[in-house]
Amino acid sequence: TLDGRHVELLVLGIGGIPIAQKTAEGIGFQSTAAGVVKIYGPPTAETVPRDGQRNMIYDELGIDFQVFVTGRVNELRIFKPGTARSIWRF
Repeated sequence: TLDGRHVELLVLGIGGIPIAQKTAEGIGFQSTAAGVVKIYGPPTAETVPRDGQRNMIYDELGIDFQVFVTGRVNELRIFKPGTARSIWRF
């Protein structure tokens, strides 16, 4: 939260902890990056927070899939659609 009162970003699966939650389209922990693109199309942006990781950001949907070097989703991040640039630099 930026103001101490409102959630700006909800992270599911922090540190690779398996989670059961999936999107309505069935994308979740350990889904493949190729599967994400097949369902959602190309991301609005991709960032590389550190070696072996990449964020597939879908700004218009308000969801980010963090993918590890294995090519599988490790974390899901939910945010208010249209606010990705206030969270990530791209």
